[in-house]
Amino acid sequence: TPLGLWRSTLREREATYMAETRDEERREEDIAGGGYQEVALRLMTAIATGRPERMILDVGNAPASSAGAPEDRVVPELPADLVLELMCVVDGEGVHPLPVGPLTLEQLGMMAQLRASEREILEAALTGSRDRALQGFATHPLVRSVALGAALLEGYEAGHPEIAALLG
Repeated sequence: TPLGLWRSTLREREATYMAETRDEERREEDIAGGGYQEVALRLMTAIATGRPERMILDVGNAPASSAGAPEDRVVPELPADLVLELMCVVDGEGVHPLPVGPLTLEQLGMMAQLRASEREILEAALTGSRDRALQGFATHPLVRSVALGAALLEGYEAGHPEIAALLG
């Protein structure tokens, strides 16, 4: 049945999500607890009922209704077309990102470096450029190393043949 297939697929996803970062199997309660579907249900419920809900969501740095001017952005120092993961309030009117307090230069730098890394990886996926993928991995703020970036990329290529094929 379609529902059975969905449940099976969801269980497999929950059991294997980020498996390469764990030393042990996921606990049954973590698998049963659900993932993004719970976020989606909370979001839909808040919009449908109008009852405000605080949630961490991915939102655009500038509202779609604005021209993307710095004063309209959640983080004025970053480009309007970036997607940011932020605390938001969701209600019957939609999703409202909460203001981000003044950022330190270090925080702003890390955010910019992370988004630049993600853009390189996106470009690699769009163009098949292994060099762009390596640049994206190597410049990630938690990696900051060409050697480690190369090792991570090689690991993904080894574990996911479709990535190796894409980056040819």
